[in-house]
Amino acid sequence: MAVAVDNAVMTVRGGRRWWVVGGLVVLGLAVFALARFLAGQHLAKADQWASVFGLFLAIAGLLVGVYGVVQDRRGASSENSERPVGKVSNTITDADVAGPALLVRDARRVSLAGTPVPAPTDPGRQGEPDPAAGRTPGEVKNRVEGGTFHGPLIMGRDLRDVVLPPRSQPDGHGGDGTVR
Repeated sequence: MAVAVDNAVMTVRGGRRWWVVGGLVVLGLAVFALARFLAGQHLAKADQWASVFGLFLAIAGLLVGVYGVVQDRRGASSENSERPVGKVSNTITDADVAGPALLVRDARRVSLAGTPVPAPTDPGRQGEPDPAAGRTPGEVKNRVEGGTFHGPLIMGRDLRDVVLPPRSQPDGHGGDGTVR
């Protein structure tokens, strides 16, 4: 039995690359124009202009640095949250799996014993939404490259309240002693 959960994510490929290439072209043209301008000035006048340009570049660098620190702190606070963000890649290669195999991201309350996992009873979490109930940014890639599976194979993301039967023993008896 194989269950596959697929979430479509639309992305714009190569958009960032064109911004970088365009920025480098504009920067190159600006440096060429500045060099041409300063070459046409006398040495003393070119030195004064270079000092003025240096002042403005230093201010721009300071602003970019402050922006980077602010973005870094925002990223650090989101990394400390309970919900993961980013790429997740799960791969099984040539495996012989006796029980259930789960290739998932953002899974909550998964039971391998055949009985549901109770919801948290922590009073501080009452009224708080379940993190697995909503979508989190990022992508997941699940891949199986060969192998034998003697139990369910579940691949997906944002799964909750999954109940799987207990693993059967090699002699045909279940974990609770019943014959399957």
